[in-house]
Amino acid sequence: MIRLRRLASKYYRELFESASEAIWIHDLDGKIIAANRAAEELSGYSVDEQYDLNVGLFLDEEGLVQARQVRETLLRGEPVDKRYEQKIRRRDGTEAILELATSLIIDKGQPVAFQHIARDVTEERTMQHNLRYCLQATLRAQEDERKRIARELHDEIVQSLLLLTRRLDSLISQLSGKHPGKSMREQLEELRGLAVSTCDELWRYAHDLRPRILDDMGLLAGLEYLADEARKDDGVDVRVQVKGTMPEMTGETQLVMFRIAQEALNNARRYAEASEVLVQLEFQEAKVGLTLTDNGKGFVVPTQIGDFTRMDQLGLRGMYERARLLGGSLDIQSELGKGTKVTVEIPLGSVLAEPERSDSL
Repeated sequence: MIRLRRLASKYYRELFESASEAIWIHDLDGKIIAANRAAEELSGYSVDEQYDLNVGLFLDEEGLVQARQVRETLLRGEPVDKRYEQKIRRRDGTEAILELATSLIIDKGQPVAFQHIARDVTEERTMQHNLRYCLQATLRAQEDERKRIARELHDEIVQSLLLLTRRLDSLISQLSGKHPGKSMREQLEELRGLAVSTCDELWRYAHDLRPRILDDMGLLAGLEYLADEARKDDGVDVRVQVKGTMPEMTGETQLVMFRIAQEALNNARRYAEASEVLVQLEFQEAKVGLTLTDNGKGFVVPTQIGDFTRMDQLGLRGMYERARLLGGSLDIQSELGKGTKVTVEIPLGSVLAEPERSDSL
């Protein structure tokens, strides 16, 4: 038995040294008592140099607070099951982002040390940061283009058509006094009708692209506009309920909530064949919530966000991305034959920031 224990200890030591993930062990005071080669490569300190260093050397104030919370949790006998992220300072002053698993080492029934197994995710987070930057830029460009086209439709094309209808009204009035042939008057009236219907369609397209009511009167008025359009165009009974007092909200927050509601309502009208939709807007102390519940035919919700793209459900994927850009969350619950419920929560004061693009954090 003793020989087997020695053999196991030898293999554990070899595994410890050759592991691809960085491993540190430090005592209850934070003094490092063991580290492997991967920890040496990650930190920039040789294994020998790390002995007797305190782990606090690698952490900023925020990191120290997080480390104390993990320490207290483990000392209370509660496991830290999930890996968590921690930033450290390397020897050269650069920053690394680690994904950590921390456990408590017990000897003779007493806690004696902490073991950390760390994976360097700096490059992954940098890529995510840059992808997020590109997505933000794309969404901003889309909204700017929507706004520009809507303005041109409303201020130029629609106005030109209105002028055309007035000119046709004038011609019809003049010709009516001269008793022209019925055919000519009918043709002019048909042209006028065509101009009016075209004007109405363009006006509707302009408002779908970027409703001015959202910019002028805010989110609640924008949701009421969407509800009115659904009732008028498709006969869908859409009710809007508000709970709490509406606080000051950034334009970005209101726009994201509006776009998510617009997409969810379009799905309920066009694909779910819903006859009723309840839109609930709830204001809490630190966040705003929006829930849309329909009585449509429902669908099978993918387990992964990426599956929305594969299933050609880009609108739903866009809803997720918009919510995440503001640090919010979006949940979709649906069941065949039992309707769909879309819930989004966004922290108040969130802004679609303009992050600096960089190749390293």
